[in-house]
Amino acid sequence: MQRELSKGHVDLAQLIAASIENEIEDWYLDSLRIHHNDRHKYRLPNAHCPSFWSQQEAAK
Repeated sequence: MQRELSKGHVDLAQLIAASIENEIEDWYLDSLRIHHNDRHKYRLPNAHCPSFWSQQEAAK
């Protein structure tokens, strides 16, 4: 991520950070044994994550 930021690729760095955050959140919800179908209740919205974009499209 630092490499992309040093190149001025802020959008890509945000996407990488959002992806990492999503993986950590998945790990955490796994540790709590929350079923995949119920995870949307516990997820924080992240405008930089591609899964957030698909959720926004589905809501339209």
